[in-house]
Amino acid sequence: MSRSPIRLRRVALSLPQRQLLKSSAFRRSSLAFGGCFHDLTHLEGDFHKLFIEPLIVADGRIDGAVRFPRRMKFTRLDEFKTSVSSWRSRHFNLGS
Repeated sequence: MSRSPIRLRRVALSLPQRQLLKSSAFRRSSLAFGGCFHDLTHLEGDFHKLFIEPLIVADGRIDGAVRFPRRMKFTRLDEFKTSVSSWRSRHFNLGS
């Protein structure tokens, strides 16, 4: 049985976030930032120092960062994708 990316993300959100972010393998995965950069070396250096480290070291920051995805109804993403596709096809005649 294959798992959907949304289901895997929900499982990941139930795990200790600080510990996950300490893992380079997790940060590079599609469950974290792997799909954000073509060159995954950008996940280290300044990006890590400015965005990842504060989530790991400061109490409460990681909780705030994951509050939205934990509460989000992921079916809204599907609705958004459908509505944007419909809007684009009406306004830009894509695919014609």
